[in-house]
Amino acid sequence: MSDGKDCSELIDQAIDELKDAKKHVKEGKIGKAESEICDALRHLEKAKLCLKREDPCNKCCQCTCHSPCTCCCPKPPTPPKPPHPPSAALTSKKYFAHASAGMVSGQNLIFAAMSFVDDQGNPISTFPSEYSYFNLYINGMIQLNGVAAVNSTLLMITGGALLDSGDPIFIEFVILS
Repeated sequence: MSDGKDCSELIDQAIDELKDAKKHVKEGKIGKAESEICDALRHLEKAKLCLKREDPCNKCCQCTCHSPCTCCCPKPPTPPKPPHPPSAALTSKKYFAHASAGMVSGQNLIFAAMSFVDDQGNPISTFPSEYSYFNLYINGMIQLNGVAAVNSTLLMITGGALLDSGDPIFIEFVILS
């Protein structure tokens, strides 16, 4: 398949397959049309190789659009590997309290850091002053950004006054260093 006539024949075969596919779409035979489109694509890939003067193997190819063979269907380019990130340590600090430990202020619920315990059950005096981000969970459900504000001594949950006193509050500070 190295001369222009053979390449042209492959393109003609692809066009015929596409015409048949169009006819089958109009008739509602979608599965048949899809098969013909795959055949047309295979003919076009072979024509592309032919035009590049590359000779695909002459084996009877059983490839499909979903599982191409390696003898006549070109492999997609391998994407470049991402650069290695700089060495960093990822740690987290987790704290727990019940809603009853908070103080209602209008519609909000405010907690002093000292009303929380760490994940070992030890009382704390402050939250981390430096962290990458924090996650807030109420009743085990992660909350949307903007629901809470936090500093080293306080946590304020916007609209938290509506919580039941027994609702568990869990805050996790993620630190990337």
